[in-house]
Amino acid sequence: MDEDRADAPSGPSAAGPGRLSRLTHPAPVTAELDLPPETAARIAAAVPANTRRNWESRWRAFALWCLLTERNPLPASPETLAAYLDARTSVLPVPAHLRRAVGRTSYEPLTPSSLASHLGSLRAAHRMAGYVSPDPYLANLVIKARASQLAADPDAEVGIRQATPLRGRHLAAILDRIDTANPAGLRDRALLLLLYKTGRRGKEVAGLNLADVRDAESPDPDAPPLGLRVTFRTSKTNPHGLRRDDTVKVRRTGGTYCPYAAVRAWRLHLAGRGYTSGPLFPRLDRHGNLGAAAAGRGANDGRITPKTVHAIVRARAAAAGLVPESGYREGSDGLPVLVRITAHSTRRGFVTDAFTRPDADPEKIGRHAGFAPGSRTLYRYREIELGWDDDPTGDLLPS
Repeated sequence: MDEDRADAPSGPSAAGPGRLSRLTHPAPVTAELDLPPETAARIAAAVPANTRRNWESRWRAFALWCLLTERNPLPASPETLAAYLDARTSVLPVPAHLRRAVGRTSYEPLTPSSLASHLGSLRAAHRMAGYVSPDPYLANLVIKARASQLAADPDAEVGIRQATPLRGRHLAAILDRIDTANPAGLRDRALLLLLYKTGRRGKEVAGLNLADVRDAESPDPDAPPLGLRVTFRTSKTNPHGLRRDDTVKVRRTGGTYCPYAAVRAWRLHLAGRGYTSGPLFPRLDRHGNLGAAAAGRGANDGRITPKTVHAIVRARAAAAGLVPESGYREGSDGLPVLVRITAHSTRRGFVTDAFTRPDADPEKIGRHAGFAPGSRTLYRYREIELGWDDDPTGDLLPS
């Protein structure tokens, strides 16, 4: 009876070829690989949660496109990958009858760097499902053609969207506005100072446990601690914790903006509430509940998420007047400059400030902040602060 209704949806559906059940992930590892369940579970657990979410999100869009174009998503041919990436250079609409299953009405066009990320995820999904990864040659040609097209468009925005650095002077202005008479203020002050002083990513600082942050005792038993030894069990360059020597020293500076004092104050607050193990930065809701008892989404152990770190950094920067309503500030040359405050802003600020020191050592800066050896990104962070006085031509021409 329902099949004869005039408003019944037409076109591909969950019941047809390329079923919507494959919009979440190509296949469980156990379904395609001849592995014991315990081994399959361990392999799946080796993929970081954020990477897994990216894979699933990207696979969902790819599987939808394959469903609409009647192509096979798994295993996909090199031609299918190239055609999909070409389709993602423009808006990909989601048919009305599939929007509830997909959770959106359309997919926005992708930049060349995002196209490359999607290609990597789709090839990885093939390997995880037991298939040979499709040859990326044709897909890479599509990405290069798209990049060339944007470079030739005078109205297209070019360059990498980077976070605005929060330098030391900015961080001081933020900290001055934080009320440490409440638990959220104590937590956020310690969090911001650790983000800046370690130069680490928001996810890495959110992943710290109380046991990972220890006092560095002075050789003089009567002297106060030298500072903190902060051990990062995992990081972007060490996602599986295979390297055990990733410890950063954070010096005790004393004064208003001492990271040691801020972390100590936060830890004393936690200890006073009987919280002596687990995440260094647990969730904290408006009712004062801590960790897993606090409202909000996140890990089962109750720690804050990278999104929470981003929200804290942005909210505290806005409260200090560092996020203009227009989204732009006036640059030194009088032209508008986009302000983009994220959890990465403290990392960029650390690198920028570190390079201003006369004794700046790129190797030490990179190791401290967890950059891969020889990272070009480290130098790109430095370049953002090049000013008019850095013109290499100087006064080579007569005035």
